[in-house]
Amino acid sequence: SDLVSKYSVIQWIMFFYVYCFIGWMLESAIVSVTEKKFVNRGFLRIPFLPLYGFGALTILFSTLPVKSDPVLVYICGALSCTLLEYTTGVVMESLFKVKYWDYSNAEFNLNGKICVMSSLFWGFLSLLFTYKLHELTEKLVLNFSNTVTLIIVITISVLFASDMVYSIKTAFDVRKVLAKLTEIKNEIEKLISQSVEKSERAQAIRDKIQSLNAERQKVFSKISFYPRQLLKAHPHATSSRFSEALRDVKESIVNRRKNKTKK
Repeated sequence: SDLVSKYSVIQWIMFFYVYCFIGWMLESAIVSVTEKKFVNRGFLRIPFLPLYGFGALTILFSTLPVKSDPVLVYICGALSCTLLEYTTGVVMESLFKVKYWDYSNAEFNLNGKICVMSSLFWGFLSLLFTYKLHELTEKLVLNFSNTVTLIIVITISVLFASDMVYSIKTAFDVRKVLAKLTEIKNEIEKLISQSVEKSERAQAIRDKIQSLNAERQKVFSKISFYPRQLLKAHPHATSSRFSEALRDVKESIVNRRKNKTKK
């Protein structure tokens, strides 16, 4: 389509970053209002939400060729973004064993990764993007010279790439913590089932349980700043594999915050 091909690769990348930022503002505002406190929403440390950036480009690539028909814009945008959201959810959960968003409580959801309401939202957002928001973004981006656009894109790309690498590492760190806590819990439960009062090994088992509980507390105390921030940014994150461990970590984060407030 001429509408799609009229932008250069650098301009498309610039659009991506602009929409990552707009998505972060939108999502952070919605979640902050819901939680009644500011929530720095997102997977990254910088104020970008890549899902919205990719979602915006997905909307534009799927709707610009049919821009003359609002009904097709709505349908193409809703379907393409729903597919993107589901695919992203599957990939992230398979890698990190945590659902960083979960629609399980919403009506007509599919595996908690997408739901009808979110799809309807994507459709309306597609109309807003295609007919209003993108025109404003286009004016902003095309107002820069190619040289300025290139400098901005390179600068942001360096920050984005380094943050993405660190954030992926952080998500894997969260997965390791949850796996370790689950392993300790399972071992404690196994030892408790073996602990018979008259057993000659009863004291040794109790000592081992005490040691494991101490190790468990040490794991909690060593959860670093960015893994805590990642979970704070996703207060409704769930995990089918590490559900109890994730609940305990969330509780430890809340208790830690309460203790700091008291001090």
